[in-house]
Amino acid sequence: MIATIVIIDDDAVRDSMRTLLESCGYEVRDHASAEAFLSHPEKNIGCLLTDQHMPGMSGIELLEHLRATGDQTPAL
Repeated sequence: MIATIVIIDDDAVRDSMRTLLESCGYEVRDHASAEAFLSHPEKNIGCLLTDQHMPGMSGIELLEHLRATGDQTPAL
């Protein structure tokens, strides 16, 4: 099973990054906010790519939340 790269970003960078990664053969999922990501749990995540500055929960706050719940998924 191939691990999925999950992009969490509130702007057009999300679409560009998804297109680039898919063109390299990666399986990609994306979410427009940290809250959207948290409300749709995913399995087999290989890496998270998240924007630091987003409305609502920031990328840093998302990572702090994930680490507090024991989730050690690699993230950028």
